[in-house]
Amino acid sequence: MQRQTMPAVRLAHLFQETTMTFTAALAAATLATAACTDPSLLRLVDDYVTLHDTPSIEGIERLFTPRFVVQGPNLSGEPTTTEGYLAFLQSLKGLRFRKAPGTEVAVDDEGHLVLHFVVTQGDKTLARGVDTITLEDGKISRVVGVY
Repeated sequence: MQRQTMPAVRLAHLFQETTMTFTAALAAATLATAACTDPSLLRLVDDYVTLHDTPSIEGIERLFTPRFVVQGPNLSGEPTTTEGYLAFLQSLKGLRFRKAPGTEVAVDDEGHLVLHFVVTQGDKTLARGVDTITLEDGKISRVVGVY
């Protein structure tokens, strides 16, 4: 269990950054999942988010390996492919992702990462919500609630 929750703890640290792009947050979550089965990817997660606050889609693409497929359904309920996920990230360009003011990123007793967030574009707030990420047996499940 310790090996599976470690990426969530590391991811919580990454989310403490003041401002990240939404694409970087999603990429970090995906890479942290992969790190459950390949611990060497934890180094990639650290380097990537630290060195590139506003990463390009090309930068994200380089970190994906051909064998890696994002698990879970897309908005239409179909399985998500790596290409589909990258297309989704591309569509989010320009949005800014921020930890909600007055909240802390936390890993609860069950190893879930809980993040309250705000998504903005320019001066306009587009969404507020909470993202609960669960890592279990090397797989990620995410529940994103928007309010």
